[in-house]
Amino acid sequence: MTGPAKRRWYRARAPKDLGRAIRSARRDSGITQFQLADETTISRSTIQRLEHGADVSLATAITVLGELGYETIVSPRGAELAVR
Repeated sequence: MTGPAKRRWYRARAPKDLGRAIRSARRDSGITQFQLADETTISRSTIQRLEHGADVSLATAITVLGELGYETIVSPRGAELAVR
């Protein structure tokens, strides 16, 4: 699956933040939860839980982000980052 034409970056400091970011990235990509579930072999209910900030595995979150064309970067809180 290809990522969004115009990619935004997201900051997530809590599971709900990550869920909102994933939901936004999915919608920006123009795909449904059903399509994302099909592409990742992760159930739609798990994708729903992830998008609502519920407890899912880190592997699940990284898989979904990757399918949406994103990668995970860990940085010190308050760090100034250049996003290209």
